Amino acid sequence: MSNLDEPLMQPESVPMRPLALRYGLLTALALFVVGLGMQFSGLVDPVAQKGTAISSVITLLIFFGGIFIATREYKRESGNTITFGRALGFGTLTVAIVCLVGMVLNYLHFTLIDPGMIDQIRAMSMERMEEQGLDEAAMEQAIKFANMFTNPISMSIFGAISSFIFGFIVSLITSAIHQNAKATEAM
Repeated sequence: MSNLDEPLMQPESVPMRPLALRYGLLTALALFVVGLGMQFSGLVDPVAQKGTAISSVITLLIFFGGIFIATREYKRESGNTITFGRALGFGTLTVAIVCLVGMVLNYLHFTLIDPGMIDQIRAMSMERMEEQGLDEAAMEQAIKFANMFTNPISMSIFGAISSFIFGFIVSLITSAIHQNAKATEAM
C-alpha cells in the first residue's frame, strides 16, 4: 500500500495542539537558554541595561523564527493548505505556550538561578531616583510602587503578558506569509 492510497487529511481536521506544544516548548527553551547565555557571558546586563538592543534583536529573531517554522510545519501537515484564520489560531496557541513556559522559566530564573538580580534592579532604581533629586517622601512612595512590580511573580507575569502581545503580532505576520487558501463559505 502506498501513500497515494491513503486519504488526505482535511486541513480543519489536523490537530493543532501537538505541534503547538512541541514548537512552543522549543521556542521558549531557545529564548531562555540564549538569554541566559547572553547574560552570563556578559554580553547583556539587564540591571545596567547594557546590551538591550542586541538582546532585543536576538529575541525577536528567535521568537519570529520559532513561530514561522511552527506555522510552516502545521501548514505542511495540513496538506500545504492553510487559511489565514487557521494559521493565526495555530500561531496564537503556540505563542500562548511559549509565554506560559517562559513565565515558569523566568520565575525559576529570578528565584533559583539569579535571585540577586531583583535586588540589583531595585538598587539601580534607587540610584536613578537619587540622581533625579527626588525627596524622601517621593522616593519612599516610588520604592513601594516599584517593589510591587519587582518581585519574581509580578515580573514573570508582566513578561508573559508583554510577550503574548508581541507574539500575537508575530503570529499575524507569519499567518499572512503562510496563508494560501481562502476560507470556504457555508452555503
